Amino acid sequence: MSPRRKAAAAVAALVLVAVAWALAGRPGGTGGDGARSYWTYDLSVATGEAPPRIAAEGCAPFFDDDSATPYRPPAPALDSFDRAVLRACGPIRGRATPAEFEALILDHMASIRPRLPARLRRLDDRAIHRRLAEIWLGRDGFDHIFCGEWEKGRIGGLHFRGRYLQLQREGTACFRATDRLELEPGLIYTIGVASADGAEFSPIKGYGLAQSALDVLALGTAGFAACCAPGRGWLPYRDRFSRQVFVPSDEAGPGIMNRLICGADDRTGAAGAALVTLFPDASPREDYPECRF
Repeated sequence: MSPRRKAAAAVAALVLVAVAWALAGRPGGTGGDGARSYWTYDLSVATGEAPPRIAAEGCAPFFDDDSATPYRPPAPALDSFDRAVLRACGPIRGRATPAEFEALILDHMASIRPRLPARLRRLDDRAIHRRLAEIWLGRDGFDHIFCGEWEKGRIGGLHFRGRYLQLQREGTACFRATDRLELEPGLIYTIGVASADGAEFSPIKGYGLAQSALDVLALGTAGFAACCAPGRGWLPYRDRFSRQVFVPSDEAGPGIMNRLICGADDRTGAAGAALVTLFPDASPREDYPECRF
């Protein structure tokens, strides 16, 4: 081989190494779990572009078109941000990595920015992402609310309508009738949920049928900014301090209140404050304060 060809081959080899190295550090690349990456996760079943997978026998759906099953409404339509959130969550028991969250926010900044509080809207894209990461990742609020937390036989969170549709179509989670069902038709659905393999179960989970992923992100961000600022009202809870309030939301429905819980490391909320959970509540408790903004 001539010196020129040897040099060209060496350059080509270096390029391949560099590409492989870059992909190894990126979810969905050769070093990531491509099965549940924001960049590569196949949502064709979840979005109806591919046939739904057959769930286990007796695994009732979350959505159907039967008027005789009021706790199982017709399936909602998913928009582009809904689908992106589901891609970040991945399959059942999936969680979004910080890199996936960053890509999710930056890829959809044009839709997100107008829905943020004025103080946040004025920041540049990177600063907005950093602040949203503090709010939504600091205490795993994003995974809890949008993806659900599936561990030790229980299901935590799971308050996004699109996640229910995804898990139904992928055949991995089921509706369960319990004695704690609650309903605000077309608005709030409080139901029992189980994984299709029976590993996890919760008698009471809930979501807002009218709330898109962007609605939830916007409400959680604005609610945190307005209602969880450092100051009074933070109470001890387990190994941290929490602030629990009810916030209204036009998107959730007229008169519907959403329970918002923030966590912090100290009693003033000045250290480590972040969003813990957010969901529409069909039976709001009177002992939690209301926070309007």
